[in-house]
Amino acid sequence: MSTLDTAKIRSLLGFDLDIRAKRITGSTNDDLKTLSAEKRILRPIVLFAEKQTTGRGRQGRSFYSEDGLYMSLLFPTLGEEAAFLTHIAAVAVAEAIREVTKLSARIKWVNDVYLDDKKVCGILTESVLREGRRSYVLGIGINIGTPKGLLPSELLGKIAYFEGDKEALAAAILRGVFRRIEHHDLTRLREDYASLSFLTGKTVRVIQGEKEEAATVTGLSPRLGLYVRYHNGEEQELIAGEVHLKI
Repeated sequence: MSTLDTAKIRSLLGFDLDIRAKRITGSTNDDLKTLSAEKRILRPIVLFAEKQTTGRGRQGRSFYSEDGLYMSLLFPTLGEEAAFLTHIAAVAVAEAIREVTKLSARIKWVNDVYLDDKKVCGILTESVLREGRRSYVLGIGINIGTPKGLLPSELLGKIAYFEGDKEALAAAILRGVFRRIEHHDLTRLREDYASLSFLTGKTVRVIQGEKEEAATVTGLSPRLGLYVRYHNGEEQELIAGEVHLKI
């Protein structure tokens, strides 16, 4: 069993939610995807784990998943907000870290949250199609309470980690995600996302397939893509899922 205090999370939430927890699992995203594929789920579920042995990020990259805060949310159905679930989660995480710890969390488009120019949170959104119905799984991994001595040597100096109340942070994130889903407002989401993003004006490496090219970020598009300008003056809107960025 997990030592995460799920009763405390429930008390802090302010609304009813199916909360589950494990001490160790392969991947909380995979667990909920399997559950959704096997049976029809009627209400959202959140699954926590203290350790994931096969945690991963976008494009199959491994994600160190031990002694932090790891959760996945299963949404049996969503409307148009499904296309912006990663953005919603990024804003919710950054705002929750700021609320609970007062640290200045910022967003790196599209699915990472940073502290002091280092990654502190990764987000992975996936979907499952069953009997013509699509459900969505949102995975969030945060380096909170991760003992420095347990970090792999190759990650030291490359990722951020901090101390704090895991239950309070989890509850704040969940409140933020569900509030933005229930009252979906793309204009407000774009404004909040832009205010927390730190890439505008920076030079990034845009990777599309085998091609990698430097570009300057000029802002967010109305559909929360990223506007960039290449050295030859050409401008492009980058859409999440199609590209990878290096900063």
